[in-house]
Amino acid sequence: MIPALDDEFFRAFGVESGGIEAFRADVRANMQRELDEAVRNQLKSQVMDQLHALHKIQLPRVMVERETQNLRQQMLQQFRMYGAGGQPDLPLDLFREQAERRVNVGLVVNEIISSAKLTADPAQVRARIERMAEGYAEPQQVINWYYGNQEQLDQIEMAVLEDQVVEHVLAAAKVEEVPSNYQDVLAGRALTPPADEAGADAAEPEQQS
Repeated sequence: MIPALDDEFFRAFGVESGGIEAFRADVRANMQRELDEAVRNQLKSQVMDQLHALHKIQLPRVMVERETQNLRQQMLQQFRMYGAGGQPDLPLDLFREQAERRVNVGLVVNEIISSAKLTADPAQVRARIERMAEGYAEPQQVINWYYGNQEQLDQIEMAVLEDQVVEHVLAAAKVEEVPSNYQDVLAGRALTPPADEAGADAAEPEQQS
């Protein structure tokens, strides 16, 4: 049974006034927010993939082992969170390749941050927190919580620094804009070819629009 598009229906989605026009505006804003975030995440993923493909470095063994353990613990926590019974057998080798990639990318990103003298832009930090807070009933409380929690704020600042690394790389890269649509972007289908098919001279991430 299709529900009636009335004030009670709109209030269930957080639209207290304005009727169907306000509801449509809210839906459009949410879709645009999801689209913008998906584009940013996919573009970042493409750049990081290219950095990994183009920069093979000697990895400190202790860092790889630590990251391997972290990934295994995260997976075990997910099993517990979703109520999986027993303790699954998760050999460390299952996570080693991913750990090596993360350590490799992390070292390259840190070198770019250092060589380019990048620092987390406070305006971008604020904008990111505000975007994250938009989906909550009391956005200001969420914003205040992040600024009152140094550990969480550090994570946001690191994410912003990674975004600035992406911008720095793209400024020197050949960027091709390709047409796409809402469904493909959210599903992750608007992506560049694998790294071994891309040019070896420069990162060439595609930017969805």
